[in-house]
Amino acid sequence: DGNDLEDSCLKSCYSCICNFYNQRDHKFFDRNMVRAFLLQLSALETLNSSIDDNVQYDAYLKMNLTTLETEVLKRLKEQKVSIPSDIHKVISKDGEPIAEVDFYYDPKVCVFIDGPDHDKEHIKIDDEKKRTKLKKLGYKVLVVHYKDIMKGLEEIVSSLR
Repeated sequence: DGNDLEDSCLKSCYSCICNFYNQRDHKFFDRNMVRAFLLQLSALETLNSSIDDNVQYDAYLKMNLTTLETEVLKRLKEQKVSIPSDIHKVISKDGEPIAEVDFYYDPKVCVFIDGPDHDKEHIKIDDEKKRTKLKKLGYKVLVVHYKDIMKGLEEIVSSLR
């Protein structure tokens, strides 16, 4: 919160920023000079990645993706839609895993890429339970179904713009 503790140093000490390796620079340290910057930084909810989208896209393609996931990712790139923040992200609540999301976008957008197995009744029931939990936690849930990829892509595009 930016308030000093009772035993705070004036500029720097071994409890905050000084250490053996930077001892030649101790005379230049003043923790108060960066206070405003650190408070602004702490107020940010997310930090924008410095990784170029093209580099991240290439890294995703090297992952163990299904053919359908790769196709959807390529189509997103072709349509100049931002690439996911994460792929195969596990969403948990109180340490209990709820679901593994195929594509995840900040803030709180979950995209499931459903292949033919998701047409099986027992998997549909399981999917519905997981997705309902995510919605109750405030996540937006989108589905790209293998039978109608374009519809799923349109939902992603409209949700992210």
